[in-house]
Amino acid sequence: FEPTFFYSQNGSSGGEEWRLLLAANHRVGSDWEFGGGVAGGRAHVAGSNRDVREGFVRASYQLTRVIRLQGLARSESVEGGDDITVLALGVSLVW
Repeated sequence: FEPTFFYSQNGSSGGEEWRLLLAANHRVGSDWEFGGGVAGGRAHVAGSNRDVREGFVRASYQLTRVIRLQGLARSESVEGGDDITVLALGVSLVW
């Protein structure tokens, strides 16, 4: 279990954002690893404050000694704005 606090400024006049993330990882044997988390916070953009909510799940599998497969699903919602969904697959080289 890993709580993390993020703070950022986006470069626009007065644009800043903070989030609190609660996440965890779990390893199953030597090949599988799973993780997930939820986050919430506030974004100050163009003179207004908006709630931000986010969640993710991820998995990875050690296919060979040097190849690890990765998968991620992430969703983010900003009050009064568009929702974002990300689905990602990847390969990592481990040496």
